[in-house]
Amino acid sequence: YAGAVVAFVVVGQASALVCALMLAGVGGSAICADLGSRTIREEVEAMEVMGLDVIERLVVPRVLATVLVSLVLCALVTAMGVTACLIYQVYGQGESAGAFLSTLSAYGRPSDLWMAMAKSVAFAVVSALIATFKGLHASGGSSGVADAVNETVVLAFVTVFVINTVLSAVYGLVVPSVGKY
Repeated sequence: YAGAVVAFVVVGQASALVCALMLAGVGGSAICADLGSRTIREEVEAMEVMGLDVIERLVVPRVLATVLVSLVLCALVTAMGVTACLIYQVYGQGESAGAFLSTLSAYGRPSDLWMAMAKSVAFAVVSALIATFKGLHASGGSSGVADAVNETVVLAFVTVFVINTVLSAVYGLVVPSVGKY
């Protein structure tokens, strides 16, 4: 049943969560630090004085880029996770590739992959919005930016885990499970 476990763990949960942790930790801190530095140096206020929309120029591109990166990262983590487990089952455990792939296809559904992609998009949007909000509202110099970055990472992690729990519960109710446990 290694394929079934991979279908549930890697495709259904781990790929989206790895993506979320990368985006919340690395991407969110970078976005927050960039916008926080711009806020401290009063570049954001200068843009507003010139009549430029800060949301359109600074926030939307970062959110869209985060969503695009999350989709690619989720697909990559899923493909590498399934491939690594297949290689381990065949060469490490001595099992047949056919048995692995048959249980993977029997218990894994395309909707699991689509749900992982939807989760990664939701995680990306939430992480990017938290990071941009904290960055645009940083104050107190460089220590204020550092505090905003720390708050961004912690708040994004907590929010991502709450959203994952809710989306996984809703998905379990809407889409019937495959097989018997």
